[in-house]
Amino acid sequence: MSTPPSKSTSASSAALPAPMRSVRTVQDPAYWQALGRFIEDYAGVEILLFNYVVALSKMNHGIARIFYGKDQTDRLIEFANQITSANPLDTELQDKTALAFGQLKKISLVRNYLVHYVSFETSDKGRIISNITKVRRGVSVTEYRASVAELSQMTADLRRISHLLVYCLLGITRRATAERAAIAADLSALDAAWQYTQL
Repeated sequence: MSTPPSKSTSASSAALPAPMRSVRTVQDPAYWQALGRFIEDYAGVEILLFNYVVALSKMNHGIARIFYGKDQTDRLIEFANQITSANPLDTELQDKTALAFGQLKKISLVRNYLVHYVSFETSDKGRIISNITKVRRGVSVTEYRASVAELSQMTADLRRISHLLVYCLLGITRRATAERAAIAADLSALDAAWQYTQL
């Protein structure tokens, strides 16, 4: 029969300091390759998102470049939501747009850290990106895991986001069920499960 630890033992264990986190820089070609693929695919999604906003606004493409050409992901999503709030899409397109935007916002947060902060290896979480090198006093330190696995998950999700945006972009003018079914048949990632979860 086991006996519970004595109070002195518990107190002694509780008093032990947490292990120090070690940090180091590691050159990793596999990470760089995964990062490059992610950045390239993210840029492709931004182009699709811009064109989706143009289609929703029914604006001349050249004029739209003046108004939206320099806007980044968050602003383009905001514009799209404002337009569809004033001129709602049908339920199917609205739901697919919401799916794409919800996951894209999560990935966009990490993307901003990937391009503005250096990554490094830690003893407790592996490769991460963090704002600790630039954060102002009084502002919380934020970090995200950034291993090859996380980058690959986000890249896979960007593929689904791009397929959702293509479907919605084409679906604006193609309302017949048969027409949309034909579009969906060419978009293999349209109904894929999300892979990336922020940790």
